Amino acid sequence: MTLSSGAAGLKRGYTFDPEDSRHTRRLQAAHETLREMGVRSRVEHDAPGPRNEGCRLHPDYAGTGMLRNPGYCSDRCRTVWPEWVTDEMFELAWRAADATATLRGQVNNAKAAAERRRAAAANEVK
Repeated sequence: MTLSSGAAGLKRGYTFDPEDSRHTRRLQAAHETLREMGVRSRVEHDAPGPRNEGCRLHPDYAGTGMLRNPGYCSDRCRTVWPEWVTDEMFELAWRAADATATLRGQVNNAKAAAERRRAAAANEVK
């Protein structure tokens, strides 16, 4: 199965897209859907080695004062999901989050359009 870009990001553990806030909200909603179903991921932080300093969130850094920026995570860290989680589950969670967000936008747009029509009708009556 080929994953959509949103489902692939979900599988990689992404919860934030700096270029698209709509994508971020969908990722977070899909993660929440998986958590509600009992699917919890964990992050394996990159260990410090001879050629790299590793991730500052790795347990080897505990108590060393290296956690000046606790939000920093190495690009070599990886999200690990339970073995029983399938690509189809990521795709379905992503599609559900996307459909919910799209529907929410359509409802909000319809409400705004109705309000504009009411305001226009009220101006015509005067």
